[in-house]
Amino acid sequence: MDKREIKKIMKETCWGSLSFCCDFSKKCESRDNVIRKLNLGISDIKKLKENFDRELLELLKK
Repeated sequence: MDKREIKKIMKETCWGSLSFCCDFSKKCESRDNVIRKLNLGISDIKKLKENFDRELLELLKK
């Protein structure tokens, strides 16, 4: 899967990125479909969100 295909799939989420998707305690068909299409697991998405949070906090410190 190339970068263009990934970007197209990511647009299927509510905000265009899995980083901004709701928590797994809530049902979300869009999020779950994108995760399936990208062949990712819940742990992969949790790491993605943790990395996003960490980077955001670093930017806010500057």
